[in-house]
Amino acid sequence: IAALLLAAPTVHAQSVSRELKNSSNTEYAERENKKKKGDAPAANNFPNATRQEPDDTSPSSKMRPKLNKIITQFQSQDYAAAVAGADAILADEKATPFEKASAAQYAAFAAAEGDGDDKRAITYLKRAIDANALPNGVHFPLILELAKMYNNEGRFDEARATAQRFLDETKSDDTVAHSIMGNAY
Repeated sequence: IAALLLAAPTVHAQSVSRELKNSSNTEYAERENKKKKGDAPAANNFPNATRQEPDDTSPSSKMRPKLNKIITQFQSQDYAAAVAGADAILADEKATPFEKASAAQYAAFAAAEGDGDDKRAITYLKRAIDANALPNGVHFPLILELAKMYNNEGRFDEARATAQRFLDETKSDDTVAHSIMGNAY
């Protein structure tokens, strides 16, 4: 497992890339449909997490098309356009913390996938995480992804600290986080 973590910088982005390419940004839509139908909310992947779910995890009607366009650009491998679209949202004073965090998340993976720029991807990931506005099902995997990127960049102290943060905040026993911890020593 440790060898996988040290693989080329885009390897970790490829798994996330596949998830984004195969998604149509339906997490929000599915949650809204379940609310309308009266269905139970989606399963909590982090039931022991110390972080409370944010209250507002939906884009405004103005930003939803912009976020969807970024995802479409990412899925069609137009990474530069996806980053540019995300940067526009990040610069928009009217964008909510959730919208900015979502944009930063997409920009991170577009930067990593597009030109393998993990340093820029790390900046975007930190911004998405620091906004503290994404649902736990997105927030915590981003923390783990940040730890992987730090590890790939040889920033082992930050990799360990970030993996430890993931373990502390999720109260999980995630094998990937433990692998990062072991590899970063």
